[in-house]
Amino acid sequence: MEQIQRLNGMNDLAGVSWRRLQIVQAQLQDFLGSYGYIPIDTPILEATELFLRKSGGELATQMYSFRDPSGKLVSLRPEYTASIMRHYIECANE
Repeated sequence: MEQIQRLNGMNDLAGVSWRRLQIVQAQLQDFLGSYGYIPIDTPILEATELFLRKSGGELATQMYSFRDPSGKLVSLRPEYTASIMRHYIECANE
């Protein structure tokens, strides 16, 4: 049986490499935080419509989409901008 390997361009981080990344991320977060920026993380799954409103059909052919158990079409987040704007709009109404 053929061994399953990482996809080209994908990297595993473990041990020292993982720790270095954590240190750099913490330093960057501290630096940006000193200027008032706050971290944000959005869900990796979003409604497909969120990404198609501005990008249209071309992006749709490049996204991994499927129907969730309720039947709603969802996609793996192809980029952050739309998710960040969705979060901003949702929080502006609070």
